[in-house]
Amino acid sequence: MLRINEEKITNGSIFLRLEGKLIDQWVGLFRIMCEQILNKNARSLSI
Repeated sequence: MLRINEEKITNGSIFLRLEGKLIDQWVGLFRIMCEQILNKNARSLSI
């Protein structure tokens, strides 16, 4: 199981906190999620 918590930071950046293991099918889903976040005009993305 992988839990992803998204935290918005005041300067327009987004911080993702991962809990669990980023393996197998979760890698592709995580990549898609990151792309979607960055396409929403996020200034930066921290993991």
